[in-house]
Amino acid sequence: MFERGVDHWVKRELDLTRRKLQVQDSLAAVEAAAGARLLDAEETEVSGDSDAALVDLGRAQAEMRSLGFAITGCRARRMDAIRAKRAGEVSALRKLISSKESELAKLDAETDALLNKLSELQRMKYTPGILMPNPAQGFFETPYGGKLRTEIADLEGRAAQMESCEIPSNGMVDLNSEVGIEVDAILSAALSHSSEGPSAQLVLQWFDGCKRMARSRHTPIEGHLINRCYLKWHAGVINEAESYVFCRALATPVKGPTFGEVSGYNVARGSFHSAPHSDDSFARQFVTAEPEKA
Repeated sequence: MFERGVDHWVKRELDLTRRKLQVQDSLAAVEAAAGARLLDAEETEVSGDSDAALVDLGRAQAEMRSLGFAITGCRARRMDAIRAKRAGEVSALRKLISSKESELAKLDAETDALLNKLSELQRMKYTPGILMPNPAQGFFETPYGGKLRTEIADLEGRAAQMESCEIPSNGMVDLNSEVGIEVDAILSAALSHSSEGPSAQLVLQWFDGCKRMARSRHTPIEGHLINRCYLKWHAGVINEAESYVFCRALATPVKGPTFGEVSGYNVARGSFHSAPHSDDSFARQFVTAEPEKA
């Protein structure tokens, strides 16, 4: 069976999530139509197997359930793809280590032959220790063999860590852009991260929460560029206290020492979390400014 990569399952989850949200949006209207049909019809006239309104409702509910199962399966396959990717990276590291070890073995053999020859000529024993850095004698540079050993040790450490650890449960993305960050870029970065990240639907809900918080502070971010997005999570759950979006256009300028000069920006006024938190006193004072619409 063809192994599909992480990117494939990221795109698939996004497509399925968008479809689920579309069905979810239409479900209320379908339920209302079915309710009206039941209300206005005689009991003998309504049949769940033949009435169009009820058939549509059953179809929509079944599709919602099916999409939920599909998204769950998609996320599981994305995690499998991440594991396969890590295994491939470990395999590549092991091949690189093997190549460098072969190079080092050849270098050591040639070096030993030259040291033996030098020992014969000088009638004293020379060891590889004479190749080590000796600042007292003005030799500061590490020989190539020493650099190879350090590099192999570093590669071994990376490979061993990847082999011994499961996929990290913690993760974060920090996106910055002068030309604006779209929600699709946030979704792609979060879902492509090599950790147990949030679902596409959770990211969209978090992003909507940031927009609601901005509106509650009378500074809607719609129509403004998002210049930074910091999104942090643990075991698929978004850390709402630390995650935020930042719009420079909504940050209050800080006056400089001379007239008309701007020395910086009040970042807090242009930063929006999905919910008020302990360090966001500026946001808390506006939390009830705009009631949620039904």
